[in-house]
Amino acid sequence: MNRTIMKFCFIIVLAIAGFSIGIFCGDVILSRSIKGNFLFMAFVFQPSQNFVDTYSLLNNSNDFKRLAGYYAYKESKLIDLDFLYERYKIEESDIIHKTIIWIAESSNLNNKKLVDFYKKLYDISTTKTKEVLLKKIEE
Repeated sequence: MNRTIMKFCFIIVLAIAGFSIGIFCGDVILSRSIKGNFLFMAFVFQPSQNFVDTYSLLNNSNDFKRLAGYYAYKESKLIDLDFLYERYKIEESDIIHKTIIWIAESSNLNNKKLVDFYKKLYDISTTKTKEVLLKKIEE
């Protein structure tokens, strides 16, 4: 009886550990593939259609499609400030800049990280966007 309980507990612990490792690895794989390591990821797993759509929208030449890609990126909950900073440098549209700021703001990061992120963006922003960032920094 005691041995059966130990086996059962071992199986439960093993299942919880496997589940936890799976969630962590899945988040890492999706996060890295959004940042551009997509080719490698295609060999590792069959990506869902939403992921492929988000990736293609973020890299589209049409501003409106890229904007839709940013909204899809926000919904993925894989918010990475370094990735957003790199995208911010690439983008030329003020509305996309403001969307990137909004995405960062909607993440669950602490206030200090967000303020540091806004300060980095401030140096490379247009006058209109600097006003928005200044309000965010002062809050």
